[in-house]
Amino acid sequence: DNTIAFIDERMVLLTNELGDIEGGIQSFRQRNNLIDIETQGNAELAELAKAEEKLNLEEVKLRVIGMIRDYLNNPAKKYQLVPSTLGIEDLTLTGLVSEYNRLQLQREADLRSMPETHPSIQLIGSQIEKVRSSIIENLSNLRNSGETIASEMRREYQGILARLRAVPGKEREFNEIIRQQGIKK
Repeated sequence: DNTIAFIDERMVLLTNELGDIEGGIQSFRQRNNLIDIETQGNAELAELAKAEEKLNLEEVKLRVIGMIRDYLNNPAKKYQLVPSTLGIEDLTLTGLVSEYNRLQLQREADLRSMPETHPSIQLIGSQIEKVRSSIIENLSNLRNSGETIASEMRREYQGILARLRAVPGKEREFNEIIRQQGIKK
């Protein structure tokens, strides 16, 4: 009778402890927004890769913007065509570069039949300069916008990376709770 009473008492105690541990598991999952640690870890990895790709694309755009700006500011290339805007999808910039290159080609064609001092050549030169200034201003705006976007993407990337780095610790803590549950069972 004493043995049965002891076992019954222990069963009630262990059932309560097991309930507490299962409540701890539920609480842990809710606190950490976890359903399946491995699946969520893989999802975080995929999200990290996507964020890194976006960040790299934005940084490439910023480098291209800088290269075009440097090209336009180079006095030796004052009357040369602007190279492609590789990957910068801005209609204003594309239009300005097209106009700039069209004017450069027109100037070059007119120079074959007129001297550089001719008023028509001078007019095209001033138009080229106005378009060049507009392109540089547009590039400056794009750069500011791109730096803001890149900065936000870096923060997002670091946040994902921090969550990903926390996964092993959460997994260890979760496994410890599961081990306690197994012991109680």
